[in-house]
Amino acid sequence: MLEDEKILYSDAVILELKQLGFKENEIRSIFSIAKPENKRFIYATKDQIRNARKLTQQRAVPFRDALHALLARDHEAQLVSRDHDFEKLRDITPCRLPEDLI
Repeated sequence: MLEDEKILYSDAVILELKQLGFKENEIRSIFSIAKPENKRFIYATKDQIRNARKLTQQRAVPFRDALHALLARDHEAQLVSRDHDFEKLRDITPCRLPEDLI
């Protein structure tokens, strides 16, 4: 990770990790790879939530995937995931695989 790069995350990311079975301390450990100044917690706006709900219905993707795509676009961030649902959202924001960033 370069000095000027930041990891953006939201409560939706934390919730997904918890639903996958990660405990609080494991989640903190995951995010500890970045220095505090290289991490930024972002919040979804009401408009982003509303638009994510629309995208969920229009494109048959999970709500959080739609929300992640909108958050990445609106914060000019690179979305990184292996989730194939992001193919349906690539006009909103491109998604890259983690290994592509190494």
